[in-house]
Amino acid sequence: MMKVRNVAVGNLTCKCNNWLEHWCRYGGGFVPKNCSEKSCNNSDLVGAHVQKNDSLDNQTYIIPLCTAHSHQREVMTIMDSRALALANPDKTCGGY
Repeated sequence: MMKVRNVAVGNLTCKCNNWLEHWCRYGGGFVPKNCSEKSCNNSDLVGAHVQKNDSLDNQTYIIPLCTAHSHQREVMTIMDSRALALANPDKTCGGY
């Protein structure tokens, strides 16, 4: 299982309607039924900005998390079946 942590991104925007839709287009394909945190069944999902919890990869990614987990600052474990979508609009959908 992968470990991630939420990150603040300021005013980062993209051409998708929202970050959850961005994740669908560039990572997951469809909105899942529940949060990506391994033990959470909440279904109030948002596209959360995260980074992998290792020092080798400092890219920012999007993953579906429930509202509570999207504000959590501690490292969390996500399900292996959930893909990460690159949050860099210049490399995906283009920025505003």
